[in-house]
Amino acid sequence: MAIPLRFILTGKSRFLLSADVPLCAGQVARFWNSFRTFRDLAMAALMLLDGLRSSEVLQLRLEDLSLSEAHLGVLGKGH
Repeated sequence: MAIPLRFILTGKSRFLLSADVPLCAGQVARFWNSFRTFRDLAMAALMLLDGLRSSEVLQLRLEDLSLSEAHLGVLGKGH
C-alpha cells in the first residue's frame, strides 16, 4: 500500500510535510543515538523538544543554567 505524500509548493521549492511520513521507532532511536557528545545532544533536544531557535541555543552560556532551580534563561524574540 502506498503512503500518500503531500507537498507544500512555494515558488520553485517543494517541502514535504513531515507529519505525512512519520519515523519508525528505530529511526528515532538512531537519530538520538547519532550524537557524539552530550553538548550536541543537548542542543538538538533544546531545539526539538523545547522549541528554541538555533540562534537562541548558540547564545546560551553556562551562567544561564540553574540546575538547583531547574531553570534555563533564554534571550530570544521578545526577550
